[in-house]
Amino acid sequence: MNKRFILSIFILFFSLNLLSVELGLIGGKMSNPSEFNYGLSGGFGLFIPFLKMELEFGPLSELELNVMTIALKIRHKFGKLAPFAAVGVGTQFEKLGFDFDQYEFFTLIGGGVHLYFASLFSVRADIRFQNFSDRNRIRFGAGVFFHL
Repeated sequence: MNKRFILSIFILFFSLNLLSVELGLIGGKMSNPSEFNYGLSGGFGLFIPFLKMELEFGPLSELELNVMTIALKIRHKFGKLAPFAAVGVGTQFEKLGFDFDQYEFFTLIGGGVHLYFASLFSVRADIRFQNFSDRNRIRFGAGVFFHL
């Protein structure tokens, strides 16, 4: 196959998946230590139906740290409800930079549900289990999302 054909197919699939972009504001309660956190969430569809890639970023204000996660979500919409499961990785850090000694990495697994009020608007409730090398945390969260 020639390179132009492969590139054209990639661009076609990518443009079709841009129709499934979601942007949201999230907030929740974090355990160990217990504190409220908030942030931004964004996601987009992948080439395989029911799969989405999700990126989240937000500060942990009491600890003066930031948290960034990336997760693969399996989600299917049943009427107004869209339950999902998520698995991914994340890090917490003071400042974004190239000093990787300050980053503390973790894995995460969780799930939740989106409740759609319109095709472009939903609210989300979820629970995430974060596994650090020396401890575990649980995040109970909720958010407001816009789907493009």
